[in-house]
Parts: sequence; structure tokens; C-alpha cells
Amino acid sequence: MKHLLIRLFMAFPLGLISQSLPELPKLNLNDNIQQRHEIFIGLTSSFAFGDYMEYQRSFGDVTYPETSIKSNIKPLYSATAGYQAVFGSRDTIGPLSLFQASIGANFFRRGFRHEYTSVYEPAGLNTKDKMTFSEIYKINYLSVPLNVRYGKRWFAEAGLSYDLYFFATRKHIIDRKVSGSGAFEGGFEASETTRYFFLKNIFRQNIYGFNLGGGYWLTDKVGLRLMAHYNGNAFSGASKLNTCNLQFELIIKN
Repeated sequence: MKHLLIRLFMAFPLGLISQSLPELPKLNLNDNIQQRHEIFIGLTSSFAFGDYMEYQRSFGDVTYPETSIKSNIKPLYSATAGYQAVFGSRDTIGPLSLFQASIGANFFRRGFRHEYTSVYEPAGLNTKDKMTFSEIYKINYLSVPLNVRYGKRWFAEAGLSYDLYFFATRKHIIDRKVSGSGAFEGGFEASETTRYFFLKNIFRQNIYGFNLGGGYWLTDKVGLRLMAHYNGNAFSGASKLNTCNLQFELIIKN
């Protein structure tokens, strides 16, 4: 069994995968091992934590005379997609029939959205000045997961990932609304959006992560999967920004 598991992890697919998943070239594997190809698409939500997030929270939830500032940190939602080659025993019964190993690649994004809301209401004037300032941090990676799957129709999955940094951005969105009979010219509304690219050396260029989740095969070729993807610190410096991404995916196999 030891040699069989080693072969499952060391084998890697050749050829390219298309959307329709045609028959692809296969490695010259042991006769007891079969190779399948899977693509998956889905949505991911990134939950951020660490001392950098505590620093972000320190700017909000304060009150001054005539002014209040509220802070709200939200998950970052985005799309994900990828491919994996899956290797398992040709046996349909026995313990080995329940195990499979996979290696692949997928795009994923980690980060968060931070919103500050400032409300200024000067005493003696019928005026309300509300401004919402949003910061959206997006850090993009190519992830190479190496997982073990257990089960058949219902399955559990766990493993490690090696994540390669692509690029990171920060978007600023400012929305301001002044209203009330005391407002200048009856009030106004304004909005402005700006996007910045971070310097590459701010972030670690490669990190390791952990994967844990499970799924269900709706048919022999289509399934659903929910995975948690935990990452280490994104920054190259002393500040810590860790994330856990929850991914809900549709899987299609050949």
C-alpha cells in the first residue's frame, strides 16, 4: 500500500484540458491506478484576521462632538476556477477504492473590505453630512493544491497547498451625501473611485496553506464541493494578515 500511495502523489497529468473535458493523454501509470481529470468553478469568501486587522479596526467606532465614525470589516467575495488530476485505485471494492489523491492548480483571491461611515450633524443647523469610505484589498494567487479524498458519492477532502503570489490591489471608494434645509444649495451627492497597485515586495511571494472540506457527486460526472482554504501571513514584514477562504464549487469530471 505504501508504494501505491507514493505513486498516487507523484503522478502528474500531461496535456491540456478543455471545457468539454475530452479524453486526455494519460501517464504510463501502474495498472492498478486510474487517472481522471476535473475542472471546477465557484465562489469564494475570504475572512481576514491578524494584528493588521486589529490595526484597521482601531480607526473606527469613535465619537466626537457632532461627529460619529463607524467601522465595518466585511469578507471579500470573488470567483475561483481551477483544474486537478485525480488518481485512484481501479478496484471497486476494498479500502483502496475509497481513497484518491489529486494535484492541480486554481486561481484564488484573499483580502477584505473595510468601510468607514462618518456622520457630521452640526448643532443648530438642519444639516447632515454623511460620507462612506470603502477600502477593498485584493491579493491574487495561483494555488497548487495536493489533496487526499476519501469516499465515493459523499466524500471528505484534505491536504496542503503551495500558493504563488501574482499581484495585489487596493481600491478606494468615497461616497458623500450632504442633505437638509441648512445644507449649501440644498445639498449634494458625490462619488469617487481610485485603484492602486501594491509594490511586490510588500507581500510574500509564496506561502503554504491547508485545505479541508468535502462534497457530493450529483451524478457520475457532476458534483458540488465546499472547501476551507487557510493561508499563512500575506505580508513579508512584521504585520500579520492571515485569511481563511470558504469556497463553494461545481466540479465536472471526465
